[in-house]
Amino acid sequence: MSVDSITEGPESRKLRLETLIRLRWLAVAGQAVSVFIVAGILQFSIPLVTCAVFIGVMALVNAWLHLSFPSTWRLDPAALALLSFDLLQLAALLYVTGGLTNPFAPLISVPVIISSASQPLRHSLALVLIAILCITALAFSPFSLPWYPGTTVPFEPMLLAGMWFAIVCTTSFAAFYAYRVSLEASQLAEALAATELALQREMHLSELDGLAAAAAHELGTPLATISLVAKEMSRELEPGNRFHDDIQLMISQTERCRDIMRRLTTLSSGSEEHMK
Repeated sequence: MSVDSITEGPESRKLRLETLIRLRWLAVAGQAVSVFIVAGILQFSIPLVTCAVFIGVMALVNAWLHLSFPSTWRLDPAALALLSFDLLQLAALLYVTGGLTNPFAPLISVPVIISSASQPLRHSLALVLIAILCITALAFSPFSLPWYPGTTVPFEPMLLAGMWFAIVCTTSFAAFYAYRVSLEASQLAEALAATELALQREMHLSELDGLAAAAAHELGTPLATISLVAKEMSRELEPGNRFHDDIQLMISQTERCRDIMRRLTTLSSGSEEHMK
């Protein structure tokens, strides 16, 4: 496999729009449930309107994609833009809910993993870079972690640095692992497809060889009879007879047909010129 094919990725690795839309609806549902539990059940202090706007924008974009494009559309350049939007939307939601102190901060690696499993290498690397920038921005979030009113959860700078390093390492390792596994699976699928094509070709040649042998066997007797009769007629005709040349032509063409049949019976052991 060439470097270009590895970089671009086969067609089978391209993400379908329907798959991405379903993953986005799952993300919207998860974000909405999390915000509801934090604000409604736990009664933590949270910028509810801002979070609702971020989640609503994701839902509206997803609904627009579902209504405007066919679900079987294979994403390639558009996938980078959509996954970047998902990454930025999640980063914005985490930014106003505590940044890296939010327990859901490691989820920022999910769009990167999806890209690594389904997109060309250059797109995945670009998304990894965007994710690192977002993680760095989350480390400087001025918003505190949603907690009980009048109470804040203290986080030391060294702990934030450790969380930043851990999330960056998790994102990078998971992206590399997903890319390698997906690439090997695609290569295996292509190898199996090539093997099946080779087996089908061999079966076709074997069947063709059998048909040729059967045809040669069936036509051998009539051609031998025609050749015998033509030679007998040639002996009885004088060289100056007007049918003498026709008989000789018949004999030569009969020998040519027998030569062709001999070649037909050795198709599998000869060259592949007959396939042209």
